[in-house]
Amino acid sequence: LAYADKVEDLCQGRPPNEYFRLTTEGDCRDVVRCDRAGIAGTIRLASVKCPSGLAFDLERQTCDWKAKVDNCDRLSKPRRVKPNFNTDEPVCPDGNLQCGNGECISQAFFCDQKPDCAD
Repeated sequence: LAYADKVEDLCQGRPPNEYFRLTTEGDCRDVVRCDRAGIAGTIRLASVKCPSGLAFDLERQTCDWKAKVDNCDRLSKPRRVKPNFNTDEPVCPDGNLQCGNGECISQAFFCDQKPDCAD
């Protein structure tokens, strides 16, 4: 698999401003984010390293004292897709809920532990 394909897979459905880890090995200081560079939209990984003594907190998306960071064992922030309940009028057919991006999907898909919404 080519490097570009791996980056494409890593970045699929991930917000461009969200940092994540490529490994849980090491001192929890290194993270990357997906960066769509240039006119062609080529995706590359932009890396950040927290200063010595600090670790990257995935939940808060910032460097903090290592003792305060309890998610060094995770690669990325958990995805919590929430239906859009706050509408003036129904926007989806009965039995469907609206994703944050406006897409309507079956109500059953929201709690099946799989990312069904594109957002």
